[in-house]
Amino acid sequence: MNVSKKRLWVILTIGALLLIVALVARPRLWSWRLQRASLSELEALANKNRNADDAELYAALGRALVRHGQPQRALPALLRVAQLRPQDARAHQELGVCLMYFGEYNKAREELEQASALDPRFQPTYTNLGKLYYELENYTKAITHLFKAVELNPNDVRAQYLLGQTALRLNTPDIALKAFRKLIAAQPQAYEGYLGAGQAHVDAGRLDEGEKMLQKSLALIPTNYETLHALGVLYLRRESNKGNYEKAISYFQAALKQRPQARLTYSLLGTCYEKLGRRDEAARAFEHTRRLDPNDIRVYYRLSHIYHDLGREAEARRMAAEFRRRRRLKDEEFALTRRMGATSPNPQLVLRLAAVWEGLGDYPRAYHALIDVINNRPENAAAHHRLSRVLIQLGRADEAAQVQRRARQLERQATERQAAERPAKP
Repeated sequence: MNVSKKRLWVILTIGALLLIVALVARPRLWSWRLQRASLSELEALANKNRNADDAELYAALGRALVRHGQPQRALPALLRVAQLRPQDARAHQELGVCLMYFGEYNKAREELEQASALDPRFQPTYTNLGKLYYELENYTKAITHLFKAVELNPNDVRAQYLLGQTALRLNTPDIALKAFRKLIAAQPQAYEGYLGAGQAHVDAGRLDEGEKMLQKSLALIPTNYETLHALGVLYLRRESNKGNYEKAISYFQAALKQRPQARLTYSLLGTCYEKLGRRDEAARAFEHTRRLDPNDIRVYYRLSHIYHDLGREAEARRMAAEFRRRRRLKDEEFALTRRMGATSPNPQLVLRLAAVWEGLGDYPRAYHALIDVINNRPENAAAHHRLSRVLIQLGRADEAAQVQRRARQLERQATERQAAERPAKP
């Protein structure tokens, strides 16, 4: 009897231990399974557990979708993770990165800053805040976050590269060079380090050292656009002579084969042709620049002079008139921006600024400004009319028609209100 009791006690003890081990191991086994699951497997699991609050599953699904280049499908999953884990820095960081894909920089910044507040030692947050501000061209804020990122993890190659590129934008080539040298030491077969170091040397006026670094970058990837463009810039900056301009042209042409929509490359190619007196080719290059970026007012000025030298007076006058029109709009844009910065946002100023951007052909900025006006003043018929025109330019004709109908409805309502408020004749 005593033996039977002892056996029973042993069996129960072992069973309890196995149960504890299973309970402890289950989450780890689930994590292990999610880490190794394919995208299709993760989607099947998410569909099966559609109403479950499994943050780990949706986090794995969101990351997989981002890796497969589907950020629009990843966003709902990552939003759900952030809702389920409001105190998880990684959840907010990954959501912020996903929002950046859509240009939602304000929302992305909020998520990333929340991540840094929750865990000030979570290094990827600072790398991505640096990238966010870099894309917004706020290089001073970008470099602050990137310094923090490389302080927390000096081996973060992406952070070192972004730090170097940001330092170049801030005209501090020595800081950039230090970052790129660390990148070369960490990844000697990566072209980015040599490219960045070459650009830093060129910016500092050390053209021979820059050429050596850029040629190393080109040897690693002979078809890389950035390297070919940088070599073109280097020869354009060398001593003014036909040979250097011809070399610059050859590199710019090679770069454009890799990236035919590169506005700056076309502009610099036009400069080379102009310096060589090849005005017909310069005009074609600058026309490409104008089509790719109608907001670059300098190109209208240069084309007006080139066409004048070529005896094409009608085109010269047209470019000169367009230059004056765009310069007037740019001056108005500057004045309105200053007024808005000095006061609280005024819907009328924003509406006028949207009109300026529409006139300049900057339809995305005009669109966002008009959406802000309509959100604050839903009854503003003028904003709806202008928005419909902008939507047509953005290729969104169906939405434009809806907005136009809404604008007319608002005008009728305003007319009816005015009639009702008008005192009756005795």
